[in-house]
Amino acid sequence: MKDKARKYRRNGNNEILTTRMVADYLHCHLSTVYRLVKQGKIPHFKLGGDLRFEKAAIDEWIEKGGGAQD
Repeated sequence: MKDKARKYRRNGNNEILTTRMVADYLHCHLSTVYRLVKQGKIPHFKLGGDLRFEKAAIDEWIEKGGGAQD
């Protein structure tokens, strides 16, 4: 994840999202985002004690199937 994070930061256009912003972006309930985080299915990081998400990583995750079960 750290290598990917560096790649996205080099771009300079990467937006950092809160949990609520990700829920709105994915059109899902906030509890769904927390469940995906707990299951390790969605790319995220912690800033202090708060969850944060790189929009570019979320977009890539969606393109790869968004954690859909095989």
